[in-house]
Parts: sequence; C-alpha cells; structure tokens
Amino acid sequence: MKAERVPLSTKLVSKNRGDWYDPELKRAIFGTIYRYEIRDPLTGTWIVEVRITSDPLKATACLVSSESSSGVHIQLRSKSIVFIPCREDRESFYHVLGIAYLQESGRLCYRRIKRPEDVPEEIKRSYTLDLYENVSPHPGNRTYRGKIVTLVPKSAPEKMAELFILEKVHPISGNLET
Repeated sequence: MKAERVPLSTKLVSKNRGDWYDPELKRAIFGTIYRYEIRDPLTGTWIVEVRITSDPLKATACLVSSESSSGVHIQLRSKSIVFIPCREDRESFYHVLGIAYLQESGRLCYRRIKRPEDVPEEIKRSYTLDLYENVSPHPGNRTYRGKIVTLVPKSAPEKMAELFILEKVHPISGNLET
C-alpha cells in the first residue's frame, strides 16, 4: 500500500513591485514578485519566487533558495517555469509540463509529457490538464503540439510556486542530498 503524501505547506513571505531581467526577452521587465516559503515533508524547505508582469503578460516561477547547496540544488536554482495566458480562458495561464529527471552524469533535465498517465499523481490531483493546442494562442507550434499543459488561475501565484516543486523537485527527490 502506497503512503499518502503530506501536502505542501505554502506561506507567502513577501509581495513587492519590482523589476528583473528576463533572459527570453533580453531586457528588464516590471511587475509583481511573490516570494513563497514551501515546506515539504519529503524534500525540506524551499523559497520560490513567482514573478508576474503585464508587458508581456506572463508569469515565471523560479527557485531562490533551498536547505542544501548540492549540485542538484544548484541546477534547480537555474531552472524556471513559465506561464502564458490561455487563448480563450482569460482567467488562466497555461504551462507546458516538463517533468524533471537526472541523467546518469547527474545533469538535471526534463521531459515533456504526451500521455495523461505519465503525469505525476500529485499534479493530476491539484491542477487542470489540457493539450497545448487547445489553450495556446499559437496552436500550430510543432514543438509542443500534443503535449500536456497545466492550467493555473492568474490569481493563484501560490499554485504556480507549488507546481515548480511538484514538477522539478518531487520527481528527483530520491537524488536530493539534504
């Protein structure tokens, strides 16, 4: 019998207006920065920032710190996940799932998901899933066609922070040094 996982405990630490450099846009952008402390009984305490901007409208979740400084933790701090507005649902962002795994060399990578049965149970229970082509304003993009996305309300930055942990940390939790 599989043990039931204790849910994440998420606390808003700060909410500020500010600017940051966006590597995709290659410029500074301005918006709201939410900083969350996420306590996970399996992997420890994490600080995740969610940055939401209106020009262009998008959100980004990234790891700021963790309880360890192992090589995997350092790699996790260089990853982020991006949320883009849905085509028709004006209240939600979508994010193309990229589930983390470690190569034999120890390099952190991720794989895009095509089949619902490959989505981790915790993500299935906590988020609405759809296909990229059903929600994207650019459904013709061949890279993501057929891939599964999560939908997150624009008004729920804490769910974006938690998704970072469920997508990038939990799948490799057996390889994390604390």
